Amino acid sequence: QRLRLFGQSARTGGIAAEAADSSAVGYNANGANYGAAMGQDAQAGAYGAAVGSGTRGYNYGVAVGERADGRDHGVAVGNGALGNGYSVSVGYSNYAAINAVSIGQMAKAYNSNIAIGAFACAANDWNVTAIGEYVTNNIANSARLRGTLYLAGGSNIYYRSTFGTGGWTALGSVSPETATSFV
Repeated sequence: QRLRLFGQSARTGGIAAEAADSSAVGYNANGANYGAAMGQDAQAGAYGAAVGSGTRGYNYGVAVGERADGRDHGVAVGNGALGNGYSVSVGYSNYAAINAVSIGQMAKAYNSNIAIGAFACAANDWNVTAIGEYVTNNIANSARLRGTLYLAGGSNIYYRSTFGTGGWTALGSVSPETATSFV
């Protein structure tokens, strides 16, 4: 056990290990290469941070919560959360990888997809969004939402069939007096 208050590295706890310019606190915690690890079996390295029992934070990744795993610029917050490859994962036992976002218990997203809500899943293709509890979307370049969509402050919905280029087409103007349904 060693703790340097004014040094370049610090460690404390049974068999905690650290390399230069790193910190480790907790039994079997390990901070390496400017990493910071805090908690039993917490592992951090290459500018990563790991806080909690069994967490992993490597290569600028951040992990907070028991068994959370944030690697390669990813962020994982929650028990068993996994956020890798520039992804953000927040919630119990959820998963986000390769530029994805997952928020909610056991939500899953990867390949630049977004899943928001407990058990939401945005998978199998690119640019997929699933919003709402138990919503699954596996259709490329689409969004699936649970519930009725209300848009306030606007007077129309516009679309175009090509991404990033081309003109927009109005779906239809609606006033509260004449609103029935569209699509």
